[in-house]
Amino acid sequence: MDNLIGLNGQVYIPIPANMNGKGRIQISVLGATHEIDAMTRGANRLTSGTNVKVLQIENAILIVEKVI
Repeated sequence: MDNLIGLNGQVYIPIPANMNGKGRIQISVLGATHEIDAMTRGANRLTSGTNVKVLQIENAILIVEKVI
C-alpha cells in the first residue's frame, strides 16, 4: 500500500468532501487496475472521473486530492 503514495488515479465512486465518507478510486499498479477506498480533506466532493493523487494512507484508506 505504501507504494501508492504519489500515484495518480481516477474517482470511480464519488468521494464526499471534508473526510465525511468514503468513495472509491481506480488506480493502476504494475499494470493491474485496482479499486480502493478513498477519502479527501478537500472542501469539494470529488465526482466520478475526477483525476486524483494519493497523498497518504490511513487505516488502509487512501487520502487523495484533486489533480489540477
